[in-house]
Amino acid sequence: MVVIAIERHQVLLGSLPKVLSPKSLSSAWVIVSIWLLAAIFSLPHFIFNRVVFRQTYRCVKRCEALYPKPARFYSRAITLFTVGTQYLGPLVIIGKMVDDKR
Repeated sequence: MVVIAIERHQVLLGSLPKVLSPKSLSSAWVIVSIWLLAAIFSLPHFIFNRVVFRQTYRCVKRCEALYPKPARFYSRAITLFTVGTQYLGPLVIIGKMVDDKR
């Protein structure tokens, strides 16, 4: 989403030649980087989330985070990490981009 926002910002400001073209090598690097970062940032969820069976009025499958001891620390750390990588990081990048153009 950040790359799309940056590209649209460049188009709106009229700096069209800087826009990433689908055939350029830099576009390929951006796409590969995005996928690698997404894979790395999703690792904590992959490591700690498990499918468990819970008995309600019937047996149901649920995805549940199972943290090692101290569970409260890991829960908070992963929540802060997720907020930082999915909200604050992109917000800072886009804000910096807009601020540099002024």
